[in-house]
Amino acid sequence: MKKIIAIAIIAVMVFALVSCGASKYEGTYKYEKEILGEKITVELELKSGGKAVMKVDEEESNLKWSVKDKTVTIEGSDESIEGTFSDDGKTISFEKFLDLGKIEFVKQ
Repeated sequence: MKKIIAIAIIAVMVFALVSCGASKYEGTYKYEKEILGEKITVELELKSGGKAVMKVDEEESNLKWSVKDKTVTIEGSDESIEGTFSDDGKTISFEKFLDLGKIEFVKQ
């Protein structure tokens, strides 16, 4: 009986650790920059269950996301990009994001 309880406790702890890993990164991240007098705003919302929404100005795209260590992978229908979370999870840096080059999103 003690073994069953111990296994159940370990299973709950493992599940809690796995689910907490991604949840600290969930939220809305924003990038803003003015280029040639025009303000560009990109929002990236990371939701539970690996769902994501990217808004570029008023256009929305439904995406998927996953994280391993501090590397985040954002997947669209025909391509994917990888970025890196800061240690505190408040920023995501991408070396090459769409046609914008190297950018950093800040958690709102």
